[in-house]
Amino acid sequence: MDTYLDLNTVNLLGRVDSRIDKDALIKKIAKDYGLGSVKKYRQIHEGFEDYNVKLETTSGIYLVKLFSQFKSFRHVKDNVKGLATFVKAGVRVPKLLKSKKGDLLYYYETEEAMALGCVMEYFKGKSFFKSKKEPALDEMKNIVSDIVKINTVKFKPKGIYDVWVVQNLVPEFEKKQRFLAKADRKLMKTVVEKVKRINCAKCTKGTIHGDIQRSNVLKNSRGDIRVIDFSVMEYNAVSIELATYLALFCINPKQTSRKDALDIYTQILREYSKHKKISKYDLKVIPTLMLGTYAANCLAASYELRGKENDTDETHYWIDLGSGGMRLIAGLEGELETVSL
Repeated sequence: MDTYLDLNTVNLLGRVDSRIDKDALIKKIAKDYGLGSVKKYRQIHEGFEDYNVKLETTSGIYLVKLFSQFKSFRHVKDNVKGLATFVKAGVRVPKLLKSKKGDLLYYYETEEAMALGCVMEYFKGKSFFKSKKEPALDEMKNIVSDIVKINTVKFKPKGIYDVWVVQNLVPEFEKKQRFLAKADRKLMKTVVEKVKRINCAKCTKGTIHGDIQRSNVLKNSRGDIRVIDFSVMEYNAVSIELATYLALFCINPKQTSRKDALDIYTQILREYSKHKKISKYDLKVIPTLMLGTYAANCLAASYELRGKENDTDETHYWIDLGSGGMRLIAGLEGELETVSL
């Protein structure tokens, strides 16, 4: 059998209990979901979060998600419930499958270990991160419709503490600034002070994906889109959602010119405002939140590199993106703050 799922905690950051018998787990999932006999499976090596496994059986190809052992049961339930909610709302996310018992959340336990997971359709597409293709402006604007739908559902997930997001930049900077390059640390101190001054109580709230970046948007050969990885979704400021999307999906600090960055920023916010109003305060803080988003990713990746010796291409990608993004937006901040809708 072709088995590429490595549950070694050292190689894969301990995300899933290493005592799990991978063959037994995959076979049981196939049986409990009525998927037929297992032909082969392999782990999809991308990202720092859960295990995603491409499973091929006699009845088709599926995506199995095994949640990180560090996530609470409540958070995992929210993740699965959120996916189901977004499907009903028309968001382009992978469709969840139900087990023979009718469950969306899968629970696996032996005397040695346990795991929580779910099974969904396998979408044959590549992320924008993996394809290395710059999204066109029309594609960016098209995804805004999914963002609006996510932001307006009634489901209010509580979220988790994540070191990669702007919401936690201030405490993370205090703990990890020593792992930054000198130039990044100097610039980030200014960014952190600006983030501190944001009054979250004045921001418009909604359910947010929280991480719509190029690794989390898939596109197939027909141009169909899927938004994936809702691991950090929560009920929070929609300005965070927009800032994250602009910073991590729409703008590429290495390739986007100042003029194009300003144009993209303006057009994306105008597209969003066609469907959902953006308040004056939200509009005011989005540039600062973009700076904070770049800073949070640069900081977290710098810690991965120098604190955990996770010296990978992906780690360097996030350091470079965060560092370059801070510099680009810092130079444009005044112009961005004057954009009107």
